[in-house]
Parts: sequence; structure tokens; C-alpha cells
Amino acid sequence: MWIAYVVTSQDRLEDGSFNKLIKSLESQSCPVRIIVGLRGCALPPEYAGKIHSSITLPFRISLSSARNRLLAHEPSNLGDWICFPDDDCWYPKDLLLKVNSELKNFDFLVGVIDTGQKKIHKFFKSEPYVKIGLQEALKHTASAALFLDAEAMRGFVFDERLGLGAQVGSAEDLDLTLYLLSKGSRGLFSKDILVKHPFKPNRERDYFEGSIAALSKYYRSIRFARFSAFRRTIKGILLFASGKLSSSQLKRTFFYLLNRW
Repeated sequence: MWIAYVVTSQDRLEDGSFNKLIKSLESQSCPVRIIVGLRGCALPPEYAGKIHSSITLPFRISLSSARNRLLAHEPSNLGDWICFPDDDCWYPKDLLLKVNSELKNFDFLVGVIDTGQKKIHKFFKSEPYVKIGLQEALKHTASAALFLDAEAMRGFVFDERLGLGAQVGSAEDLDLTLYLLSKGSRGLFSKDILVKHPFKPNRERDYFEGSIAALSKYYRSIRFARFSAFRRTIKGILLFASGKLSSSQLKRTFFYLLNRW
């Protein structure tokens, strides 16, 4: 099994996060092909023997645009499975062996982002494996813990309006999951696949607007997508009332709700 890790990194070289990610990939028991795009700088020479392929990207480029350039750079060498890790996450030893065994009958797998906060586990008291539907995609999708069949995502292009540095600063990973569901791909959620990541506060607020924007693209192709967007907008009103969401964010949310973006 080959897994292509398409990474875009801007400021993680100096703080050691990028090196930690690469070392965690080297510790895996199955072959890994790492494709790297660095924004604003070239790959340091000490990584030359560890990286399959790398390109230098413009410093000011959105995450989705960077990923599209990387996918276009290596269209025929991506491997059997693809993952898009954050540059500050890391993967426990032999995690990919678990991924390989659980992906045999599915087109994509969603794991858990483990920040070390106990509260993250409160959602996972049910069965360890759940087939991915719309609600599971909305609740669990995170790019660092998303493993995809390369053939299943063939033809997908990241929406460059979504993601860090874009018009809407999140949900490029949710857009990918919704695309797969709209094409009839089979997904599995596994709470046994734990990807390590530093804790980041205000995740619900930061990802709220993007989730509505991504949902609006699939009103016609995914059942209950519009209804889910409506329910989440009500939640947004409550966030606004508590001061956790700005008026401009709420206005944009209503635009996405009422229009197919």
C-alpha cells in the first residue's frame, strides 16, 4: 500500500512541527510516498532523502490552491490512498496498518483528531465503526484524519473559495467528503484511528461558516443537505447571541443558506 501525504507547510519548519510529522511517517510499517509543497521557501537539504517530491509555492497562496498545485504536480504518482495532513499533526506508530485493514471495503475512512482533551472522546461511546452519512461527515470530517482511495477522488478539485487563506477559511475537507458522498462513495468512521494534533480553541466558531457554504453546494445531490444547513444556521444564531459569531459571519451564512453557492 502506498499513501501519498500531500503537505503544505509555511511556518512549521522552525518550530519543529514539520519535522515531527515527517518522523511519524517514517515510523510507519508500510511504504509512504510524501509529496510536499512549501509556501515561500525551498525544501531544506536535510529532508532530501525523506521526501518523494516537493515544490516551492508562492508565499501567499490558499491551502486549497496549494493542494491543487501539488495534485497537478504528481498526477500519476499519488499512490493507492491519499491523505492531506496538517503540518502540525503527527501519526502514531503503525497507524497506517490499521488504516489499511479498515479501508479494504470502503472508499474513504474518517478517523479522530486526538488533541489530548478528554472531552473529544464523549462523542464516541457508540459502535467503534459507523458508515459515513451526511451527519457523520458534518460531525467528524477533518483532513488530517481523512484517508481516501485515490481512484474515488479522481476528478475532484479543491474549491479554492474554501480553506485557510481563502474567501471562507475552512471546510475544504468537508467539501471533499460531501463530494464523495454525492458520488455514492462508501465511507467508514473509525474511532480507533487516532491522529495526534495540538488543541485549538474556538474550532466550532471557525468552522461554522465553512460548513454552511460547503453544504450549499450539494443541495441537489445530497438528500437533506439543505435541511442540515438550516439546522446549523439556527445554531449560528445562538452563537451570534452569545457573542461567539460576528454579524458579518451570520449575514454570509444566511446567503449560503438561501443560495446554492
